[in-house]
Amino acid sequence: MISPKAQKAAVVVIVLLLLLCLSFGGYGLFLHLTYDEDAVVAENVNKEKYFDGKLWFYNDQGVLLGTYTCDTENCDIGKDTVDDDAYALDSYKPAESDYLPIINDRYVFIHDGEGESLFLYDIVNDMAYKTNRYNSVKNYGVGIADNDFIVSNDNNQYGVLNLTSNPYLFISINYNFIGLPNDLDENGQVISDYFVTLQDGYWNIIDRNQAVLTQGITDEIVDFNGESIIVLNSEEYYRLVDYNGRDRLSESFKALSFIGRYLNCTTLDNEFYLYDITTNQEVSERYMISPTDEVLTSVDPNNNIVISINGTVMETITG
Repeated sequence: MISPKAQKAAVVVIVLLLLLCLSFGGYGLFLHLTYDEDAVVAENVNKEKYFDGKLWFYNDQGVLLGTYTCDTENCDIGKDTVDDDAYALDSYKPAESDYLPIINDRYVFIHDGEGESLFLYDIVNDMAYKTNRYNSVKNYGVGIADNDFIVSNDNNQYGVLNLTSNPYLFISINYNFIGLPNDLDENGQVISDYFVTLQDGYWNIIDRNQAVLTQGITDEIVDFNGESIIVLNSEEYYRLVDYNGRDRLSESFKALSFIGRYLNCTTLDNEFYLYDITTNQEVSERYMISPTDEVLTSVDPNNNIVISINGTVMETITG
């Protein structure tokens, strides 16, 4: 027979067990009622660009800036489109098309849905500018100075967008083409003080205020330097003209390019020479070359111009 003392102890144990079960049951009920599905979505531990139906944006230190919830599976960060090869402009040529960057840890170009049109997304404010779509966005792979981006619409009209702070279209989308010459600043970005444009059959150089600096040029602009512009005519010959389209040199050339204040000139008779555009004089000997010859001009540490043909130094011009 169980003693009263043992019976009392058994009752205490049973009560404690009941209380413990009730505690675990209540906590389980609490977890069930407070379960937040969004809060327990698997984290993007591998920092993938597209994960769980979203685009994920990180800064250079790997810190998450924000996400964009995609409407479709055809959703990605936009790619740089450099279309300058359609024209003669001597612009920077990236090795391959790459994804456009995140600008100031805030803006990014996205495509989401049918086609490849892009829109701007504000990561900080979770705002998608879907009503303003771009057929292409260009920053030459290395970036354009001042956070500029050359954009085009569905009608292949071009303008320039600045993203330093709030989006600002400082050159209106009103041109058949806009490009920049191959001139990089100390940060390795393309300088954007002046733009080469095509509009209604005329090539021009414009500044950041859309002031037109040239007139009457129908041949494609290749490059410009000071008061001189290299153009390519319909016969595939190069000419040197001023800002009014008038010839600065009487002859046409097979090849023409700037190196500082000088011109690398290859005549229609396959003669190569160096020309000083500030003094309007030839400053080197003339060299007969063949189409297979490699002619190179370079600047040495003393700012002299060195002319080499097929690896052999032919002449050094005092800078």
